[in-house]
Amino acid sequence: MKTKPDQETGSPWFLLQLKPNGYARAVLNLERQAVATFMPLHISQAAGSKAKKTPLFSGYLFVSFQPEETSFKTINSTYGVARLVTTGDTNYKGLPPSLIEGLKARCDETDVLKPVSDLQENEMVRITSGPFAEFVATVEKLQSKDRVRVILELMGRETKAEVSTSDVRRVKTV
Repeated sequence: MKTKPDQETGSPWFLLQLKPNGYARAVLNLERQAVATFMPLHISQAAGSKAKKTPLFSGYLFVSFQPEETSFKTINSTYGVARLVTTGDTNYKGLPPSLIEGLKARCDETDVLKPVSDLQENEMVRITSGPFAEFVATVEKLQSKDRVRVILELMGRETKAEVSTSDVRRVKTV
């Protein structure tokens, strides 16, 4: 099977599912096999707790390798790895290179997702941390490049709040 290679690594990217608490073990063993790994992170903060880095896609890891050199069976049997994600049968498909390139472009050098910088007024966003975590809100005004004022519904009333742009994610509209 031929898949499109990544510009940076020259190898296609695949998605794999990790075993519970298997991230560190999987990354260590995959890197020993010369398999590149990528896990985008974001900063999250529950109400009343400190901000911490958490995976954007919890339980999953992107890996890049040449299937001609490293077999899918080898990857699937790596400690910490549950399985490579397939399209139903055992058909392993490389991910679209634009997906990984886009994610990497939105992350800083430590793989943490950078704040959304091109928000527009009246756009729908999800608040990711702080006291309003998981609320969906509407952007009312861009206060600065780091702050945004939003309108959210709280107890049946519209409430305005000012949050950091690093604490919001765009909500995709259909």
